Amino acid sequence: MMAIQKPDWFDTLLDWLAPVTVHTRSLVFDFGDTRHVPEDWEMSTLRGVWGNALHEIDLRLYDAVFQGPGGKTNRQPLYSVREDLDSAGRPRRLQPWERSLQWSVFCLPDALDEPLLEAWDLACRDGIGRNRNTCEITHVETYSRELLDPAFIRAAEPCRLVFIQPLRLIKKDALNTRPTLRDIVLATLTRLGFLRAIALSDDRENLVFPPVPSRLHPDFAPEILDYADTIPGEPWTGIPNSLDRYSGRQKKTISLKGTSGMLTFPQGLGALAPLMAAASTTHLGKGSVYGMGRPFLVW
Repeated sequence: MMAIQKPDWFDTLLDWLAPVTVHTRSLVFDFGDTRHVPEDWEMSTLRGVWGNALHEIDLRLYDAVFQGPGGKTNRQPLYSVREDLDSAGRPRRLQPWERSLQWSVFCLPDALDEPLLEAWDLACRDGIGRNRNTCEITHVETYSRELLDPAFIRAAEPCRLVFIQPLRLIKKDALNTRPTLRDIVLATLTRLGFLRAIALSDDRENLVFPPVPSRLHPDFAPEILDYADTIPGEPWTGIPNSLDRYSGRQKKTISLKGTSGMLTFPQGLGALAPLMAAASTTHLGKGSVYGMGRPFLVW
């Protein structure tokens, strides 16, 4: 797969990741005229517009995707709505009257694709933003159900792991403003552990996660974390950053505080590349449904 020396846990990790599926699409929206493009084109707003449409089409499907499994105290939504950026953080080229986004759903069967995409069409007809600007979807680019971004396979080359959008990791009840590679690997295992439990569950409506998320980690997690400590890298370089979103339930703007920055690895990521590829697909920490916590790989 890649020119690296594989640790004992490497192939076992790939098998552990296998049940987690993802379906990502890029959607291009045509507003017909630059005057009709909504000023409040934001991922948190678009997520709500799509959610309202899905709620109207199929309430049970809305609950399954938006609320997600996990009981009342630890629900795991099965989607993300994020900016349309490639693996290096570069935006799609568009006409001035067009906008685009990337939309992912996790651990869902192909049979649900049609109603989920239908909700986007309904959202376009109902209008987007405060002024309800109508539009149409003129391009849908569908990616395979691959959890591992192939851009991450160049593991032995020097690279940087960059977080453009805020990364919101909580450590000991406080925001982690200087995350290490170990912190990011730990958060990745937690995120994937939740999704894997969902993928393997026969009764998602009654699925309840353990109170300690580390119980969802694989048995070989300590070996992966120890390996992360051996990867040569420079300390975190970053700045405080936040995502502001309007909460319809609380009727006010909520600021999700985090940190944006990067970690540099002069000798590459080694065998951690597949795990970081999975992190780029699923996102890490709090606010992942809005596109927060997505690592990009820059060579």
